[in-house]
Amino acid sequence: MMRRHLFLLITLFCIGIILGRFVPVSPDIWALLTGGAVLLNFLLFLFSKSDLRRVGISLLLCACFMGAFWYDLSQYPASMHKELDGQNITGEGMVITYPRDGEYSLSLVIRVNELSSGGNELPHLKKLVLKVTAGQESDFPPGTIISFRGEMKVPVGSRNPGDFDYQEYLANQGIFYEVGCTAVSLQVLSESSGLRGLAASGRERIRTNILKLLPSRESGLLLGFLFGDTTGISKEDWEIYQRAGVLHLFAISGLHVAFMLGVAYFLLSFFMDGPISRVFCGTAVLIIYYFLIGWKVSFVRASIMVFLGMLAVLTGRKRDIYTSAALAVGVILIINPGELFQMGFQMSFAATVGIVYYAAYLKRLGLGRFLSSALAAQITTMPLIAYYFNLISIVAPPLNVVAVMVSTLIASLGLVGALLSCLVPIFAKPFILAAGFLLYLLSEFILNIANCSWAAIVVPTPSLYYVFIAFAIILFLPQAVRLFPYMSFLAHRFKTVVTALIIVVIIIACWPQPAQMEVIFLDVGQGDSVFIRTPRGHTLLVDGGGTPGTDYSIGKRVVRPFLLREGMDKIDMMVMSHNHLDHSEGLLELLPFVKVGSFLMPPREENNEIEEKILKHCREESIPVLELVSGEKVLLEKDVYMEVLHPQATDEEIGNNHSLVLRLVYRDVEWLLTGDIENKAIEDILARGESVRADVLKLPHHGSISSCYPEFYQAVAPRAVVVSVGFNLYNQPHPLVREYFVDRSIPYYSTKEKGAVLTKSDGRSIQIKTMNY
Repeated sequence: MMRRHLFLLITLFCIGIILGRFVPVSPDIWALLTGGAVLLNFLLFLFSKSDLRRVGISLLLCACFMGAFWYDLSQYPASMHKELDGQNITGEGMVITYPRDGEYSLSLVIRVNELSSGGNELPHLKKLVLKVTAGQESDFPPGTIISFRGEMKVPVGSRNPGDFDYQEYLANQGIFYEVGCTAVSLQVLSESSGLRGLAASGRERIRTNILKLLPSRESGLLLGFLFGDTTGISKEDWEIYQRAGVLHLFAISGLHVAFMLGVAYFLLSFFMDGPISRVFCGTAVLIIYYFLIGWKVSFVRASIMVFLGMLAVLTGRKRDIYTSAALAVGVILIINPGELFQMGFQMSFAATVGIVYYAAYLKRLGLGRFLSSALAAQITTMPLIAYYFNLISIVAPPLNVVAVMVSTLIASLGLVGALLSCLVPIFAKPFILAAGFLLYLLSEFILNIANCSWAAIVVPTPSLYYVFIAFAIILFLPQAVRLFPYMSFLAHRFKTVVTALIIVVIIIACWPQPAQMEVIFLDVGQGDSVFIRTPRGHTLLVDGGGTPGTDYSIGKRVVRPFLLREGMDKIDMMVMSHNHLDHSEGLLELLPFVKVGSFLMPPREENNEIEEKILKHCREESIPVLELVSGEKVLLEKDVYMEVLHPQATDEEIGNNHSLVLRLVYRDVEWLLTGDIENKAIEDILARGESVRADVLKLPHHGSISSCYPEFYQAVAPRAVVVSVGFNLYNQPHPLVREYFVDRSIPYYSTKEKGAVLTKSDGRSIQIKTMNY
C-alpha cells in the first residue's frame, strides 16, 4: 500500500482548522502549542533518528496545531474594531472580484490598501465588501484601484434556523465588514492593467457577444457555464436545477480544465509537442482562465491536480490522485483556511473523492462507466446536499449521465465561441448559437423531469453527527467486500440491491425525528410568523409575515427556506390570525409551494382582498377552511391542543381586534399567541373570565402601546415574553411595555434584537434559546 505522507499531513492540518473553529482558544495558545510541537519535533529528530515513527507523530501533531493557529489567525480581525459598526470610513483599495448584481446595483470585494475612521488608521482589516447603491453606471473590473467612503456595517448573520449565514460566509473569506456607499462616493484612481486588465476586457467582450446573440435565459445559463456567473439564472430555474442535482454544471471545474487543455495541446501540436512545452502551455492557459473567472475553488482544485499530473508525466513518475488532491487542499487552505467550511470547497472535493474512490467499486457491481461516475459523485456528495439543500435527488444519477455528455459538447462550443469573441467576433456567432441551442434543449429536458413531484425527496437538515455517520458508511462500504468475504457473494448476486441499500441507509441516517414540542417565533421583520411542531410531528404555521408596499417576499425568502431546512413540504394546519398583510401576505406567497392539510382563520370579513385570494386558492386545491371562534378547542394529538379565546362568534370587529387568540397547551406548558389584539379585545377576554395563563406570551400587536395592559400581563403570568418586531415607524415595541417585564425580571425576547426565538418543551419544563445570543 502506498504511503501517502502528504495526505496524512494535510488531513491533520484540516482537523486542526476544525479545532480552531469550534474550540474557543485564543490564537496565542495555538501558537504556543504549535511552537512546542515544532520544538519537540526538532528534539526528536536530533536524538531519536533511529525511531522515525516518533518524529512522524510529532510532525502530525505540529500540523494539527498549526491548522488551528492558522485558522484563528485568519479570524483575528473579527475581534478588532467592533465599535466600527455604523461609523463612516474612507479608504483605498484594489477590486479583486468581478462585480455582482444583487440587492444593490453592485457588490465588490476589495483588498484594502488604506482605511481610516475619524482620522484613525485601521490596519487590521485586509478585505471589505462594498455594497454600491443605485447611481451612475460604473465599471470596476478586478485590478481597478479605487477610493471610497461610506458607512461600515457588520454583515447580517443567520436570523432564522435555515437562513444562509452571510456573516459566516464572508468571515470564512477573511471579510468582516461591509461598506454601504453610492457610486458617486467611489473614485477610480487607476484602471485595471496588465494580465488582469486584459482578461477583464476579454470577459466583457465575451459577455456582450453572448447577451447580444442569445435570449436572456440561455445567455444567463451560458455565462454561468463559462464563468460560474449565475446572476443571470432565475431563482425558479436555480431551484429546479438543485432538485435535479446538476448545479455542478455551473461550477468551473475539471470539465472546463480538460477541454481547455485539450484545445491548447491540439493547437500546440502544429508547432511543438514535447512534455516541457505542454507544461508551460498548459500552465499559461490555466492562469489566463483564472483571471477570466476569478477565484473559484473547484477550478483551483482541478488546476492544481492537473498541473501535478503534467509534472508527473514530465518527470516520469507515477501520478497519485490522492496526493494531488491533498496538495490542492493544502494550497487552498494555506491561502484561506476558512474555505474548509464553505459549501463549494466541500462539494468539490467530495465529488472528486467519489469519482476516484467510489466509481471503480460501482463499476465492479456492473453499473457501467458513465452511470458509475455519476452515481459515485452523487453518493459522496449526498450528505452535503441533504445538509445544505435539504434534498435528495432521485433523478440525479441518470440525469447527470445525459447532462455531462451534452455539457461536454456545450463546453467545447462555448469556449471556442468565447475565444473567437475576443479575436474575431463575427466567427464566434455559430458556436455561441449552437451552444445556446444545446443549453436550451438540455435545460428543458432537466426542467421537465425535475419538476415532477417524485424527482427529489425533501429531508430535514441532518445534524453534523449524522453527516459524519453517513460519510463513515460511504467510505466503509467499498472495503466491506475485502474485509467480509460474504459481502463479495452478496455484491455478485445482488448488485443493484447493494447500491440501493447505500442510498437507503444514508436517507435513514439523515432523518432525525422530533421528540419534543417545538414553538419557533420566526424573525420576519415587522410581522408575525410562528412555526409549531408537536411531539408526534404534526405541524402548524401561524401567520407568515409580510412586507406591505414592497416587492420583497417574506414567504419565499424567509419562511419557505426555514420550512425546507426543517424538511417540510407539507403543513398540517396553516393558521391566519387576521388579514393584515404583515401576517397574511407570507401565507399567500407560501400556498403555491407547500401542501396544506387545512386552513384556519377567524370569521371572514366581507370584501377583503387578501382573504379572497387565499380562499380562492384553498377552493382550487381542495384545502378545508375552518373559521374559529372563542370557546372552540382544536385537538392536535394526545396531550396537545389549542384553545380559541377570541374572537367571539357575535364579534363585529375587523382588523386587529378580529385577531385569533390561541392558547397552545402541551401537558403542563402553555403558549399564548395573541395576534394583533388591542386593549378593547383584551378587556373582552378578561371580562369573559377566559384562562389566559401561559408560560410564554407572544406580546399583542408587536408590543404596541395600544395593547399595553398590565392586568392582562398579570393574568398571563408568563415566564418569558416574545415580541415579533422589525424596523418600524410606530415606536414598537413601546418602551413602557419593555420596562414592565424588565422591571419584574421576566425574560424579554425581541426578534429584532435576537433573531428567531426557539422554544422546546417536554410537557413539564421549557427551554428557550435565540439565534443571536
